[in-house]
Amino acid sequence: MIVDLEKLPIDVTEHITKFRDFLCTCWPSIDSLMVDHDWDDDGDFIDDWLGANWELLVERELLHEKGFLTSFGMLRSASRVISPSQKATYSVYVKSKSPLFDMKKPMIPVPTNQKLRLYSFRASEKDFGLYPPFDVAAVVVDASKKFFYVPFKELQFYIDLVGEGKNLI
Repeated sequence: MIVDLEKLPIDVTEHITKFRDFLCTCWPSIDSLMVDHDWDDDGDFIDDWLGANWELLVERELLHEKGFLTSFGMLRSASRVISPSQKATYSVYVKSKSPLFDMKKPMIPVPTNQKLRLYSFRASEKDFGLYPPFDVAAVVVDASKKFFYVPFKELQFYIDLVGEGKNLI
């Protein structure tokens, strides 16, 4: 996919969906590797694997080495893998055409006046764990550090400048 970074924000919903599908397809192989993994000496394995794939399959494909995306991973503060010293210039944000509520706390509405940055996918089953079908998007309002879990199917995904640009919701 070729994106024109002069026309922000840019809808990348199709590409993010393909990335999620890739994770779902690969996850059984990762699961089998994790059984014998040395978690004591390499506890960041999953975050590094997610981050590296995000940087290659999303960042490089969409930005064509003309910038860097914020991290993607299990942890809200995941760091870059391939170019760890680079600062993010763009983020993937979400918006919805209908009101959103936090899936962990269904009575809590997701703010409509602040940008929601994608940082991970989760499963709606078993306490929003990190495994397929990745039907939940984990998002954060960076300014307030408030985190929400929202249904993937309700979202559109956009690239915009980090912390700038107009509100997408």
